Amino acid sequence: MDPIATKRLRILVVEDDLIDRKQMERLLSRSSLSTYDIEFSAYLEKAVSLLGEREFDILLLDLNLPDSAGLNTLVTVEKTYPRVPKIVVTGEGDEEIGLKAVAGGAQDYLVKGKFNTYTLVRAINYSIERKKSEEALRESSGKLNAILESVSDPMIMVDRSLNVVWSNEATKHMFGDDIAGRKCHQVYHGKDTPCEPHPCIAMEALQDGKPHSCDVHLVDMEGMRRYFHCTANVALRDKEDNPVAVIEIANDITDRKIAETFNEYTRKEAADRELEHIQSSRVRNSPRSASLPLASRTR
Repeated sequence: MDPIATKRLRILVVEDDLIDRKQMERLLSRSSLSTYDIEFSAYLEKAVSLLGEREFDILLLDLNLPDSAGLNTLVTVEKTYPRVPKIVVTGEGDEEIGLKAVAGGAQDYLVKGKFNTYTLVRAINYSIERKKSEEALRESSGKLNAILESVSDPMIMVDRSLNVVWSNEATKHMFGDDIAGRKCHQVYHGKDTPCEPHPCIAMEALQDGKPHSCDVHLVDMEGMRRYFHCTANVALRDKEDNPVAVIEIANDITDRKIAETFNEYTRKEAADRELEHIQSSRVRNSPRSASLPLASRTR
């Protein structure tokens, strides 16, 4: 079933040529869009005003208008109303402009004199559904990004050349803002070469596609020595299922290491005191000590 046949569509056509407007109206009247409301505007300024007054399901936009020309027409609408699906209508021979318009935010384009009722309805259906998919993807990406940014541990994504292609705010806060484009070993270790002879878990994950982990100590941008348990997992693969990017998470275990070191020091100190006590007891209780003259023992 036509995805938009069950609802009444609100269509805004922005076109200053009367013949083209009549042609658009005829094509729509012959289409399968049995229920729709259509409004026309010959000026971009009025179109923007109409978009602000009420909602439209689709915008059919001529780029060359009395008060605007070329891709700037699309830019103006896209900047103000990015969530409205848009079909750019170009003049004959302007297909390159149409492609640039799609790259600039339009969902599709039509060339005047080269579309009929079928292709018009198809473009409307496609543009509405594509915009829905774009919005759903944007919402999902926004949620995912919010989750990643809320993680308090440093996280980076590196490509096969070990270039950092993404990092969260925790990484920037701890190691500086100038991270993107640098090598991971430059960011974390201040070295121009990979982490040799120690294993580079990012390289290992890129080579075999499996998770890897290790404990490391790093120095943050304030000169503080920190300890991390780092894990590297494949984030992206190519069509042949080969790893092309890895996510590395550095779990800060500095407090745990300090506690372990303190406990070890405490245990060692207690063991030293116990050993000293045992040695002192042996000396006091040895037969040789007991047989010494009193003067010798108190000297």
